[in-house]
Amino acid sequence: MSTLTADPGFPRGSVLGVTQKMYDAEPSDGATIVGVVKTFRDESPSTGVVLSNRTVDCIAVRNKSAGVLHAGTVARFKHAAVLTEVDATPILTDVLVGVVDEYLPAGGVPINEVFWLVVKGPASVSKPTASGIDAGQVVVCGDPGEGVTYAGTVVEAGATGAGTTDLGVSITTSGAGTTRVRVLVKTLSSS
Repeated sequence: MSTLTADPGFPRGSVLGVTQKMYDAEPSDGATIVGVVKTFRDESPSTGVVLSNRTVDCIAVRNKSAGVLHAGTVARFKHAAVLTEVDATPILTDVLVGVVDEYLPAGGVPINEVFWLVVKGPASVSKPTASGIDAGQVVVCGDPGEGVTYAGTVVEAGATGAGTTDLGVSITTSGAGTTRVRVLVKTLSSS
């Protein structure tokens, strides 16, 4: 096993770069990296500020959805490529999900790009601005059947727009009008 495969050399807050023309990259590049699990400290990669004494487990995955994936949104693993590709926001029957690296720039993750998906540990996750989430509450993936507002977000279990897929427990209170909540993520795809 190469060092690159054992410890992929790209940090949180960035993508591998397989879709960036300056690297003369091919869409299949990164095949030896997808599926690799890496543990990071719970810290901001841009400032180095440690946010908690927990670790964050991420899986390097490829975006095979129909469009750009944005930081902090919830994505589901592609059924035919579990733990190596994501292809959409979760629907009611999905149980294998994760959070798109919340430190990515506003441009998000282009189609075919490789990025970090949080599957265990603290993460800042998108939520509908109309709803509040209290600390200590079980949060579930929003039900896209309730409208586009809920797709790729989390809400309190049992609240309006709640789906059935547990993502974890909120570790901060996030009132109405805010777009993110910190969640202790624990998905079925993590150990």
